[in-house]
Amino acid sequence: MVSTQAQSDVKRNAQIVMGRKDYLSVLLRLIGMDVYKVRRRLLSKVLLFIATFVMVTVFLVTGITALHFASEPVTDFVPSKCAATPELSVDGCITHQPATLADMQHEKLRVLNGAAQYLTMPGSWYLEGHVFIFPLVVLGIILAGTLVGGEYSLGTVRLMFTRGPARLQFLIAKIAVLAIYVIPTMMSLMLLGTAIGAITAQLAGVGTGLSALTAAHLGHFVLYLLLATLYWYAYMLLALFFGTVGRSTVAGIVGPLIVIVFESLLGTIFTDLANMSSGGLSDILKHVPDYFLGNNLTSLIQNQGYALTFFANPSPSTNEHSLLVVAVYLAVFVGVSCWLTMRRAVTN
Repeated sequence: MVSTQAQSDVKRNAQIVMGRKDYLSVLLRLIGMDVYKVRRRLLSKVLLFIATFVMVTVFLVTGITALHFASEPVTDFVPSKCAATPELSVDGCITHQPATLADMQHEKLRVLNGAAQYLTMPGSWYLEGHVFIFPLVVLGIILAGTLVGGEYSLGTVRLMFTRGPARLQFLIAKIAVLAIYVIPTMMSLMLLGTAIGAITAQLAGVGTGLSALTAAHLGHFVLYLLLATLYWYAYMLLALFFGTVGRSTVAGIVGPLIVIVFESLLGTIFTDLANMSSGGLSDILKHVPDYFLGNNLTSLIQNQGYALTFFANPSPSTNEHSLLVVAVYLAVFVGVSCWLTMRRAVTN
C-alpha cells in the first residue's frame, strides 16, 4: 500500500495580475492583446512602410518636377499659338508670333503653378486623397483580412473561445483594433504628405499654401480626413466580414478585392443598359449603381474634396444618401459577422 499525501495549495505568483472580470475590463484586455499582435507582426510593418513610401515618393516626384521647372530659363517656355477653333486651343496659348519675353514669363509661371498646385494646401490634400485613399485601400484589406481570417486559418480561434471571454468580445476587440490603427495611420500619412509638399513648394518658390489654414479650410480638411478614414475602415470591415464567413485569410483578402472589381464592372453594365433603354426602366438601371458601397464612399470623398479645393465637380449623390447607404452596409457587415461568430461551431 502506497500512502498518498495531500499536496499543499499552489499559490499564484504575485507578479501575475488577473485583472477585473467585468465585461469592459475583459474587452479592453482583448483589445490590448490584438494591438500587441498587430504591432509585433512583420506584415503590419511592411504595409505601413509601403504606404509611407508611396506617399513620400509621390510628393517628392511632384516637388522635384516643380523644382526642375523653376530652374529652367524663361526662354525654354514658349507658349503655343492658339488654334483657329477656340475649343481646340490649349491654356496659355497666344494669338501673335513670335512670343515676347512677357509671354514666356507668363507661360513659365503657368507651368510652374500647374506643377506646384498639388504641393500647396489645399491642393496637396486633394492629391493625397486620389493617390493614397483609393489605390492603397488594399493595404487595409490585407491587414484586416489577416487579423480576422488568420485566426480561423491557424485554428487559434478554437483556443481563444475556450479561454473564458465571450465570443462576441473577441470580435468586438478586432473591430476596435482596426479603428485604432486606421485613424492615426491615415492622419499621420496625410500630414506627412502635406509637410513634404509645403517644403518642396517653398523651395520651388511658389509658397506653402499657408493662406489656406483658415477655420473653414481646416474644418473641411478634418471632415475630409474623417471620410478618408471611413473609406478605409468600411473596406476593412468588409474584409472582416469575408474573413468570418470564409473562415480563412484568403477569403478575408480576396473577397473585398472581388467586390471592388465586381462593382466597377456592374456599374459599367448598368450604365450601358440604361443608355440602351428608355422610360422607367432606364431610370431604374441608371440609379442602381447609386446603392453600391464603393460609389457612395467615393461620393462622400468627392463632395468633400470639391468643398475643400474646387478641383473637381461634386458628386450627383447627396451626402445624406451616401451616409445612409454606407451605414446600412456597415451594419450588415458587423451584424452578420457577430451572428456567425456567436452561432457557428468551431470544432472542425
